Amino acid sequence: MNFVPTKSFQTAGEPARTLSYVDMRGFGRWAATADWSPHRGPCILQEAAAFRAHVLASLEQGVFGRAVCEALLDQRYFNGVGNYLRAEALHRLGIRPFERARDVLAPLPAELKSGQTDLLDTISRLAGEVVRLGGGRRYDVPLDMLEVKQETDVKQEADVKQETDVKQEAGVKQEADVQQETDVKQETDVKQETDVKQETDVKQDVEGQEEEEDAFEAWLQCYYQPGMRNLVDRNGRTIWFSGEPGPLAPKEGKTRHAKSPSKSTASKTNTGTKPSKSKTEKRAVPDGAAASASKRTRRVPKAATAAGDGKPGSSGRRPVVNSAFPRSSPAGARRSQRLSGAAAKR
Repeated sequence: MNFVPTKSFQTAGEPARTLSYVDMRGFGRWAATADWSPHRGPCILQEAAAFRAHVLASLEQGVFGRAVCEALLDQRYFNGVGNYLRAEALHRLGIRPFERARDVLAPLPAELKSGQTDLLDTISRLAGEVVRLGGGRRYDVPLDMLEVKQETDVKQEADVKQETDVKQEAGVKQEADVQQETDVKQETDVKQETDVKQETDVKQDVEGQEEEEDAFEAWLQCYYQPGMRNLVDRNGRTIWFSGEPGPLAPKEGKTRHAKSPSKSTASKTNTGTKPSKSKTEKRAVPDGAAASASKRTRRVPKAATAAGDGKPGSSGRRPVVNSAFPRSSPAGARRSQRLSGAAAKR
């Protein structure tokens, strides 16, 4: 995976350092300013009071006439709310995601009393919980990047050795070569120690990341959890929830990531198709079909005719037994009687 920074800045002072914005998923942009961009409201975590006041003062804006799950992704008012945070906040308060945002937010007070909570307070509180877990899902350098670094170190060492050999062949004094080799060796030892320390730091960081992700997964109650429903909202984003979606749910009702076993089972049982009949289930045959079946006969080979005993009914023709009416059944007995009477008349 290539880590290409979108934009870099050089720090002032000595030694100069580079501050790079690495956007692995290609979602964002970065500009050096003293404050948030004009398209973002107060931070839900660090400016909770200003965040609350800004939302409640903006309820006449058009976005609050949409579903609350869609309004929560508008960074002009909910700066920092993402897909999982909106799902968790709505789910934990029992708010249907496709209720009108204005109807949900208008009754909220300007200030909460001690012990009270509501949607805006829950958003700020849940964001703080995730930060204390370690930041949730992070995108750090994976372990396989170390292999590339090790290959680079080996190549650099080989290059240093080659330069030393060339100098020896050119007649550089042995003492200078020995001193240079010693210096190179010392630099290599220092570099190896640095590389080992960096590898150890990255490994510990990755292990810590796995622990953080485990804690984050355990913290989730709704987002991507088994048994939860989801719908694609009008922003094209997937909202997870339980129960009914609300009055502003999209009519097409598109879903994604249907990984819940209960959902797949329900889809099979609600398809509206009739169950197929069992192979052992008997089919009822109407009387007309039974009568026509009784008329069907098949010829017996001549050898069987010659073996007839000359008695009535041994004319070399025998009735076909219909498997739908075995002889032991009442219908089979009546049919046999009719066939025997017809043979006697002939």
